[in-house]
Amino acid sequence: MRHPSASLLYDPATRRIIVANIAAEALYGRTRDALATMTLDDLHPPDQHERLRAELGEMECTSETRWLRTVQWRQDGERLEVEWLTQSMEIDGRPVRRAALRDVTGRERAEALFRGVAEQSFTGIYVLQDNRFVYANPRLADMFGYTVAELVAHPGPLRTLESGDRAEARFTLEARHRDGRAIVVEVHTSTIVLGGRNALLGTVLDVTDRVASERALEASERHFRAAFDQAMTGMSLTAPDGRWLRVNPALCEMLGYSAEEMTALSFQEMTHPEDLGRNLALRDALFAGDIPGYRMEKRFVHREGGLVWAALNVSLMRSETGEPLYMLAQMTDITARKRAERALDESETQLRHAQKMEAVGRLAGGVAHDFNNLLTVIGSNAEMGAELARQGRVASEEFAEIRSAVERAAALTRQLLAFSRRQVLAPVPLSLNLLVGHAERMLRRLIGEDVTLETSLDERVGQVVADQGQLEQVLMNLVVNARDAMPEGGHVVITTTREPDDQVALSVSDTGVGMDPDIQLRAFEPFFTTKAPGKGTGLGLSTVYGIAQQSGGDVGIRSFPGTGTTVTLRLPHHRAPAAATEAPTLASEPTRADGARGETILLVEDEAAVRTVVRRILSRAGFQVLEAGHGGEALSHWAAHRNQIALVLTDAVMPVMGGLELSTRLRESGGGVPVLFMSGYADGERGGEIPVGADLIGKPFTASALVQRVASLLAHAPTPAAMAQGSHASILEG
Repeated sequence: MRHPSASLLYDPATRRIIVANIAAEALYGRTRDALATMTLDDLHPPDQHERLRAELGEMECTSETRWLRTVQWRQDGERLEVEWLTQSMEIDGRPVRRAALRDVTGRERAEALFRGVAEQSFTGIYVLQDNRFVYANPRLADMFGYTVAELVAHPGPLRTLESGDRAEARFTLEARHRDGRAIVVEVHTSTIVLGGRNALLGTVLDVTDRVASERALEASERHFRAAFDQAMTGMSLTAPDGRWLRVNPALCEMLGYSAEEMTALSFQEMTHPEDLGRNLALRDALFAGDIPGYRMEKRFVHREGGLVWAALNVSLMRSETGEPLYMLAQMTDITARKRAERALDESETQLRHAQKMEAVGRLAGGVAHDFNNLLTVIGSNAEMGAELARQGRVASEEFAEIRSAVERAAALTRQLLAFSRRQVLAPVPLSLNLLVGHAERMLRRLIGEDVTLETSLDERVGQVVADQGQLEQVLMNLVVNARDAMPEGGHVVITTTREPDDQVALSVSDTGVGMDPDIQLRAFEPFFTTKAPGKGTGLGLSTVYGIAQQSGGDVGIRSFPGTGTTVTLRLPHHRAPAAATEAPTLASEPTRADGARGETILLVEDEAAVRTVVRRILSRAGFQVLEAGHGGEALSHWAAHRNQIALVLTDAVMPVMGGLELSTRLRESGGGVPVLFMSGYADGERGGEIPVGADLIGKPFTASALVQRVASLLAHAPTPAAMAQGSHASILEG
């Protein structure tokens, strides 16, 4: 069997292939012998078998000759689109059918690809053949407000496109949307061959918005010209060489010239000589394309000879080839602002002085509190010493306590003078550890009692060469910054370490709010501060940086938001021995209260010296005393001895837990024990710690005043046993 196209003969009863030609071998990728052992079903995927049998059965019932299209597959599994024409024949009286085969896979794929692209295109596409629209894609239909089916069946809206029925044309026209509004479209046409005949392929773009924008631009240019002339700020168009091309009335009024006078001059002639060089450099950078525009503040010379400060915003208009055409400048008169800034600069020193006085006031408040503690020790010991003298006894311990307190007061005064002195830099060998030790008590007063201060001093640190007053200033600034970063209280650690590169490090760490990287980059800038207005000058860390540089060292920050900050000062180590110091000691003894029955009093005071003298006063008055250094320790005593404790005597402000929180916790535990607060602050400086109406004894107090106050409260309070049984609700909170 020879035929130029693929063909085969098959038995219509069994659909078994009898013979195939060479072209069929190429089509199916099988030999003719292999094909002769197969049925038509074998050439089709299983999902095609039912349809194949129905089609063949219908065809074989008639003598009709027609094309049939099915999906078949090759030996290698590739799917084929095959059209075949079957025809009845007889060979030796036996009925057979001849099938002529045509592979249309490529055509189907090309048509599918075209339709896929056209259906997804954002451009309208149509095909016009024999004056009939044979195809329109969804975008074109949507452009005119119709469905594809409506548009192909009734192409009236597309008739305007027929004006472009010539090949390779491009034109713009106005068409009509289904809703009646006008749309502007841009059409490109080209010739294609479709079914052996020429057709016109057209692509359509909706340019309605673009045309509207062009018209709006024209209107905008008219508006710009009006806005230019009517603007309240100065505006100008300036040639590349600096000549004024056009100026508005506001600029003329600002500089005192008429428009005609200005257009006869250049901006160079009217700019202050000290500002001209910077102005020309910016203009040159603008022309070179290094910057898109520039802003600057400069001085113009007024027509009457005065100076006018102006803030300029300058951009460059270029031609289509990129050549500079003119500069557009907006100019605002800032002369009044510059005068105000100058006046503000002149008052800066006075403002910083006021802020320093405010800081001194806060320091003085803390020092006053500490002096009240010392006065309490002195006054109480003096009174107890006098009582012992009346009894003929020696008051040596009381007088030793008084002497120690006086020494501590003198040391405090000396430290205040050291922090406030102004002197020429006088570097001397000194021990960082001794410096921290001497300053520790002062720093505790400075940070307040709601912040704990801890020191960790490396014995290997040795000495550095620096000005003692300056290093004390560094330490104070760092600790104050740490305190301010912990508005709710917290923990400060001062550390000294010996580093391997023969340097000594002094670090101050806090548990405060921390700093993000942007703030850390600016932390050492003078006057930069994150504190609220009036709460800081922004000079603390910049002062630390300056002192570090003067002393031959450096300073660094390690901080993360929410985890605290560590600031470290590093100085060269000085090889020389350091001296040792001695710490002062305190001691004392008191009087007895009439009617004391040996009641147990829980004494809570973080200042060891005050706690010692108060314990002695109470003990000698006949009371049993349990001591605690802070609220947490007091709660432990309360849990173990609540049935014996008749009264709680507590300081108001303490680290870890203050007196107010302690009294609240005692009340919540169900205890009705009376609470007497001690405070070294004036009534107006209680800081919200002690509520109005609470029992309070102010520092300094005398031994007799304390004993009488305690006895008075106990006289009206139930016994611990009664409180335990009835949970008497007479807690006095702070």
